[in-house]
Amino acid sequence: HYGLSPLYAPFPLFRIQGFAEEPGTFAFSLMPALFWTLYVNKSVVRSVILAIGILGSLSLGVGVLLIVLLPLIIKVMHKFLVSSVILFVLLILIVLFSFVPLLTGEPLFYWLADKLMYWFGSGIKFNFPYVNPQTILENSKEASLTDRLAAVTVVLNYLFHHPFGTGAGLGMTTVNYAIAIGFANAALEAGFMGGVFYIIMFLILACMVYVKIWKMAKFSTDEKMIIAIGLSVLTCIVMGLQRQQPDLSFWHMWIYASFLYLTMKAKSEENARETCERIHKL
Repeated sequence: HYGLSPLYAPFPLFRIQGFAEEPGTFAFSLMPALFWTLYVNKSVVRSVILAIGILGSLSLGVGVLLIVLLPLIIKVMHKFLVSSVILFVLLILIVLFSFVPLLTGEPLFYWLADKLMYWFGSGIKFNFPYVNPQTILENSKEASLTDRLAAVTVVLNYLFHHPFGTGAGLGMTTVNYAIAIGFANAALEAGFMGGVFYIIMFLILACMVYVKIWKMAKFSTDEKMIIAIGLSVLTCIVMGLQRQQPDLSFWHMWIYASFLYLTMKAKSEENARETCERIHKL
C-alpha cells in the first residue's frame, strides 16, 4: 500500500499499488486484464475483482483514461452491455473518489454520510473533521500537474539550445530532472525532430485503434480480441502522458504486436473472401 497525504482525510488513507512502483502504474497495468475479462472472457466476477483493485489505487489517471475511451465504450455498449456498465460504474466511482475530496475537503464516505443524514435524517449536519479543499487543490497541483508542466519546460529549454537531444538513455541524467511524461522524455533524448516523429507515430497508432474499433460490426471472437487489445493499446499510449515512455516494456510491445497481428489477419481474411467471391462470379 501507498500512504496518501493526510491532507486528504482525517484518518490514514492508503492506495493499493501491489508490486508496482506506485498506485497509478498498478491501476494502468490492470486495465488490459480488465478489458480482456470484460470483452473476451465476459467474466463478471473476475472483472469486478479487477475493478476493485483499480478503484483501490485511487488513480485519477485511470479516470482520465476511461473518459478518453468513453466514445468507444458507448459505441460497443449495445453488444457488450454488462461490460460497458461495469466500466461506467468504475469511471463514476474513480471520479467520485478523486474529485469529492478535492472539491469538498471531505473523504467520499464522510461526504455521502453527511449528505444522507442531512437529507433523510433530522436535518442536522455532521461536522466531520476535514481540511480546506483549497489546500488540497494547491498541494495536488504542486504534486502532479505543476510537476509535469515543469518537466515539459525543462525539456523545451534544453531542446532550444540542443535540438539534437541528449542521446538514448541520457535524458533525465543530463538535465538532472525527473521527467514524468514519457513522450517528453523521448523527445529530450531523440531531439526535436525525433521527438516529433515519435509522437506522430503513436498518434497514428491511436487513430488506427479508434477507427478499427469504431467500425466493428459483427463482433466475432477475433473482433472481441481486437477491441480488448485495442483498448489496451490506448491505455499504454495514455500512460505515456503521465508515466514513462509507452514502448519501454515487453508487455507494451506484446500488446502493440498483438493488435497489429490481429488487424493484418482480419485484412488478409477479408482480401481472401473478396478474391473467392470474384472467382465464384467468374
